[in-house]
Amino acid sequence: MRTAVGAVHVERSHGYCRDCRQPQFAADRLLGIDGWLTPRARGMADRAAILMLDLDHFKEFNDRFGHPAGDEALRVFAHLLASSIREPDLAARYGGEEFAVYLSGAGAAEAAEVAERIRERTETTIVPLAPGKTGRLTVSIGYAVAPDDGDERVLLLKAADDALYRAKLAGRNRVVGRPALPEAKASMQARRRREKAAS
Repeated sequence: MRTAVGAVHVERSHGYCRDCRQPQFAADRLLGIDGWLTPRARGMADRAAILMLDLDHFKEFNDRFGHPAGDEALRVFAHLLASSIREPDLAARYGGEEFAVYLSGAGAAEAAEVAERIRERTETTIVPLAPGKTGRLTVSIGYAVAPDDGDERVLLLKAADDALYRAKLAGRNRVVGRPALPEAKASMQARRRREKAAS
């Protein structure tokens, strides 16, 4: 998705649900990201991936440079994120410094490649803050893939969020995949039984 990030308003209007039981993706006018409340995103493709991204040490960044600088860093990252994914894909701010990306038709290898590209670009991007002053950021990314890690959006979000947590524990500024959760395996098995019974 190539999102338009032109007119920017310093207003946070994102939806946020940390435990993923009721995921909400409303438009975030601070960043210009369209959001994730579209008909395409409400269903899941048979093959798809979800990335969960969290800017590392962002509170310290805000404390050091101030909240206006933090807002500028979020805008820069939003531009970077939008230019790192394809036209059919979707990106949204998920809360604070956390973001989510939906990659339609992507498998594990492609999800890892996209995530690593975003991580590398973030690490090398210079954030202009004021005359003579710049900052840098890094990002931790977790990803999950349907149907391997689950065939429902809630399961994929939980799996990707768990992978993100593991990326943080491992030292941040890295990409981590998530093995299928037990409930994801059970869901896939139930789906296969239904498909077999219907055939």
